[in-house]
Amino acid sequence: MSSDINHSAQGAKPNTAINTDTGSKLASEANSEREIECLEKMKLNEIAAIHYQWVDDMGWHNKTPLEALALVASEVGEAVNECRGEQPTEHFGEELADIVLRVIDLAHWQGVDINAEIIAKIAKNKARGNRGRLK
Repeated sequence: MSSDINHSAQGAKPNTAINTDTGSKLASEANSEREIECLEKMKLNEIAAIHYQWVDDMGWHNKTPLEALALVASEVGEAVNECRGEQPTEHFGEELADIVLRVIDLAHWQGVDINAEIIAKIAKNKARGNRGRLK
């Protein structure tokens, strides 16, 4: 995790280490096809900035980090409900997207460089190997 995590509670603004100007600018063009094309080429930190700005504009940053994690868990529950049959439903992908959006919003708010954390975690997992686990 980032060493500059902001542990303040409700209504905290994101750590300034992550550029929110890009998010504000692109969030204002949310309905354009061009933005969708741009989003497809962005890193998670950039998408997080845009999503964070939208959530902030909606007034939904009124929770603690623990409450935000509980909302991630609720989204996992919704994804589970889409897998109750033999195959996931057509809504399963949308529920996975909800999970990711909640996580990157929390990461942005707390100043976590989620791109760097994911890359570091993949490298760490590869270094561990299978630790005796069977395939």
